[in-house]
Amino acid sequence: IVYKILEKYHDAIDDYNKVIKIDPDYVRVYVARGNVYYSLGEYRDAISDYNKAIRKDRNYSLGYYNRGNAYKVLEQYYNAIDDYSKVIRIDPNYKFAYYQRGHSYTKLERYRDAIDDYNKAIKIDPNYARAYNARGTAKWYLKSGNYCSDYKIGCQKGSKTACDNYSKFCD
Repeated sequence: IVYKILEKYHDAIDDYNKVIKIDPDYVRVYVARGNVYYSLGEYRDAISDYNKAIRKDRNYSLGYYNRGNAYKVLEQYYNAIDDYSKVIRIDPNYKFAYYQRGHSYTKLERYRDAIDDYNKAIKIDPNYARAYNARGTAKWYLKSGNYCSDYKIGCQKGSKTACDNYSKFCD
């Protein structure tokens, strides 16, 4: 973990490999090593490790969540949505899964689905500034709803991007 924090990624991978040799059933080490690969931009290796974690524990939501993030970076949005949906089934109060699934829906131009997910993220955490901004953007694409209100609330709650969007589209 320390090596990852220090951005000594290859040393971190070496240490995680040693842990796997000692305890190949330790689920979290595969996600941790996957996160290092993700940080290196080696998304397919990251997905491979997340797959190993998921095979060992089908209810380990972090494996699905991180794999969804890797799929999203690779623009495999349907796979990402599937993984975020699995996270939500396991942990229905995980706001980040709703947010990321909403972002994937936005990339697929499924703005109403995105808005539904941002609404759920906001219901879980009414102070989730990024979700207000993202919901405002989805509304803007639909040219419906009060996106300026979402940008303003997001800005008030600390999202610089929401402030920028409010200035750009609403002032």
